[in-house]
Amino acid sequence: MTRDARYFSLASRIAAEMGAQFVKTYFVEEALKK
Repeated sequence: MTRDARYFSLASRIAAEMGAQFVKTYFVEEALKK
């Protein structure tokens, strides 16, 4: 699995839905364009 904006947005959303207060991820420049 490649590290792209879609992968990190899904992983971050899952962590937030599980109750995470903070989610630390890599910087993905493509996500800023959305």
